[in-house]
Amino acid sequence: MGKSAERFQQLSTKYLAPLETTKGNLEFSGPLAAEMAEKLLKKREDYIGVVPIGSMMGYPARKSDIDLVLLMENKESKSTTGTSSTTFISSASKRMFETEMANKIRDKLRWKRDIHCIGGYIDEDSIAEAIDLSLHNHELPSESGFWLQIFSPAAIGEHRDEWINLIGIGIKGLSVDERSKVIKGFAGAIVYVEKKSEPKFRERARMSKEETEQLSANRQRLWEKQIAVALGVQEL
Repeated sequence: MGKSAERFQQLSTKYLAPLETTKGNLEFSGPLAAEMAEKLLKKREDYIGVVPIGSMMGYPARKSDIDLVLLMENKESKSTTGTSSTTFISSASKRMFETEMANKIRDKLRWKRDIHCIGGYIDEDSIAEAIDLSLHNHELPSESGFWLQIFSPAAIGEHRDEWINLIGIGIKGLSVDERSKVIKGFAGAIVYVEKKSEPKFRERARMSKEETEQLSANRQRLWEKQIAVALGVQEL
C-alpha cells in the first residue's frame, strides 16, 4: 500500500466525509455543488437537505464526477381534482427530477464536470420500515442507504433536524439492545451503498480487497457512532 493510500486509510477511520482526495489535496467541489442545489431547492415544500458524497468512502478524486444525495420528502399532495398522490410517484419521475437537478446545478456553476444527483426519498413509512427491518436483523432496501445520509456530517438543509427528530421518536420506546440493532442496521445500509463502488475505489486508492474490507468495517463503526450521536443515544 502506497503512502497516499495509507494516509487515505488513516483519515477514513477519523472522518465520514472529508474534503481531501487520496493525494491529500483539498476538494471543495462537492460542498459548493451542494450549496447550489440547496439554493435551487429550498423553496420546495418537499425539500429536506443535500449531502455531497464522494467515491466509495467519501473521498473524491479531483477530476471525478460529483455525486449529491438530494434528501426529499415523499409527501402526499392534493391536486385540484381532490385526488392525492406522492410527489415522486414512480421511478421514472424520480430519475427525471434527478437528471434535471444535475443539469441545473452544472449550468448555474458553469462547470464541465459531470454532476450526478441521487434522490434520498423519505417518509414516515420508510422510516418505520427501516426500523422494523433492522430490529429483525433483515437487510434494508438499497434505497435506504441514500436517505439515511441524512445523518452525514456533510449534510445541509434546515429541515434535516426535524426528520432526525422524527426518527428519534420512532426508536424512543425501544430497549438499549433494540436501539443498538436499529443503529447498526442503519449504518449497514449506508456502508452497503458505499461498497457498491469498491472495485473502482480499490483501483483509485491502490488498496487490496482485504484492506478495503477492513476500511468498510471501520466505516460501519464510524457511522454507528455518528447516527447514535445524532439521535441522542448514549448506550451502544
